[in-house]
Amino acid sequence: PLVLYAREFTHYFDLIAERLSVIYHLRELTKAQIVARYIVESGILLDESWLEVWGEASPCELRIPQHRIEVNKQNVAAQNGELHDSSWSTCMRGV
Repeated sequence: PLVLYAREFTHYFDLIAERLSVIYHLRELTKAQIVARYIVESGILLDESWLEVWGEASPCELRIPQHRIEVNKQNVAAQNGELHDSSWSTCMRGV
């Protein structure tokens, strides 16, 4: 069922984006993120005029936004019905 939903969503994506502005803005943000990541990873040097496109300086962070997934794991040992030696581990992955 999820595959069918994904196909339908993809087929009607432009119509959905037109009617739900959040989908449109997410698509545009993703495009900007792809271009920014390409510029950074390719080592392209841009002069300061690119930061002054709107004519006035605006405070901005020069970081590429990324989606991150945080995974937490807990290892627990049980002995005679009692819990022993629990430990936590955290792992962050960029998507």
